[in-house]
Amino acid sequence: MAKNKITKEIDKLDKEIVELISKRARKVHELALLRDSEEEITKNNRVNEIIQNVRQTAIKEELSPSMIDDIYQIMIKEMIVLEITEYKNKKFF
Repeated sequence: MAKNKITKEIDKLDKEIVELISKRARKVHELALLRDSEEEITKNNRVNEIIQNVRQTAIKEELSPSMIDDIYQIMIKEMIVLEITEYKNKKFF
């Protein structure tokens, strides 16, 4: 019974993680509407800042910073694509 309870708790956490990623994506959409150029979206210093911040948080939470780095690299790459698409779409309206 304990394994089933833990599995349900993990499922709940997974749902919460996806909801948080969705909230982050909505903020990226909002930000895209405020951007002045595509270059502003792709500047690497912001990506590096995010990665450093989440790596430090991972260390504090006793997680592998490499794992968090990998997850965020993928997420940021996808969010940049989303933001560029949103930025380009705003120019047509």
